Amino acid sequence: MKNDMDDINYTDSFIVPYEGNELVGVLGFDADFENSNAEI
Repeated sequence: MKNDMDDINYTDSFIVPYEGNELVGVLGFDADFENSNAEI
């Protein structure tokens, strides 16, 4: 998975929202700036 994310660092490709101390979701994406799109 790390090797497929070339346009943006994989550590910057995830949003992890918390409500208080509880993790409520994870959203990851693979940005492709050349084609102006992203896989979510």
